[in-house]
Amino acid sequence: MDAKWYNAAEEGQINPFKHYAGPLDLLRTPNKNTVLHVYITAVQNETKESIEFVKLVIRKCPSLLAEPNIKGETPLHIAARLGHKNIVEFLIHSIKKAQFKDLERGAEASTSDKMLKKTSADEDTALHEAVRNNHPQVVEILIRENPEFANKANAARESQLYLAAARKNNSIASKILKICLSPAYTSPNGRTALHEAVISGDAAQFLLQGLTARFLKNAGYKRGRPVIRLKSPDSMSIVDNELIRVFEETSKSHQIVATLIATVTFAAGFTVPGGYSGIDGPDEGTAILTRRLAFKTFLLTDTLALALSISVVLIHFLLALQPTNRKIFFLFTWAFIFTVVAMELMMVAFMTGVYAVMPHSSSGLAATICVIGSCFALLYIYLLKFCLCD
Repeated sequence: MDAKWYNAAEEGQINPFKHYAGPLDLLRTPNKNTVLHVYITAVQNETKESIEFVKLVIRKCPSLLAEPNIKGETPLHIAARLGHKNIVEFLIHSIKKAQFKDLERGAEASTSDKMLKKTSADEDTALHEAVRNNHPQVVEILIRENPEFANKANAARESQLYLAAARKNNSIASKILKICLSPAYTSPNGRTALHEAVISGDAAQFLLQGLTARFLKNAGYKRGRPVIRLKSPDSMSIVDNELIRVFEETSKSHQIVATLIATVTFAAGFTVPGGYSGIDGPDEGTAILTRRLAFKTFLLTDTLALALSISVVLIHFLLALQPTNRKIFFLFTWAFIFTVVAMELMMVAFMTGVYAVMPHSSSGLAATICVIGSCFALLYIYLLKFCLCD
């Protein structure tokens, strides 16, 4: 493409191309950009008239709709990247019109459908470009025309939903979640869009809620209660496998907490408050405070905390052996509940153990310690309720 045609394309001059006799798809820059690439890139402030040049060149050379440049980018990629809403709409309309003609001809595989889903050398779709450059209107146009746009990750394993989460584009992420039935969640380094929402903190709170709701909905859960579907539990799909991956990572921290509780409560059971009797006789070697109610409460709560924490370790061991996602969700839920209850019981065991060894003259101090412990126990319950409830 010489300077004359390049400048005409850049400025959107229609007349020179009306009289151009040769095939327009042969006019190329060194980077393989066509006149359509050049024009769309040069558009500054898009207006409704912006599509007039696009109409002309597509009418003269329909193949320009799908012609890629040296990076594999089609005109739709460029228009989506720059946020040219009207041009994007017209390009999609032209592609769908071509698709209708394909179907009329009885084509086995629609070439126009391939145009719409064409990816760049980096396997980016037009939707990747729109999300990456924060063009919510273009995002909505693309996914409403073809929700499958959001199902494909690029070569870097970046899904469109992941890009939105990583950039804290909550409005774009919510559009994808609302319109697309099964958007891809994949991302580099093994993270998912859900991971990015967590890492992003408060700025992505809405996104985190939406992602979690979508995960649980697709997994067959509602408000923590399994929903019986008219299909096999084993037929749960990929959006489920992503949740399983999150569970597996969370499982590690659960096991650490459960092991810590088991270690502490096991040790407390043999180093009981008040120590052991050293007086010769039938009570030698027994706990001194056996008759105190506070000590009995300590033993009971300490034993329960130990039993529950060991149960959690066992459950997480069994999780690796489960063949179905349904059983994994069930066991993980109970492991979580057991861990929280064990933590509460360990706090009660500490308070009652301290109370048991305090002399009557220090009953005020003992009561203060119990009040402090109770306040923290209530705080843990409140935090748990805050995290799990809407």
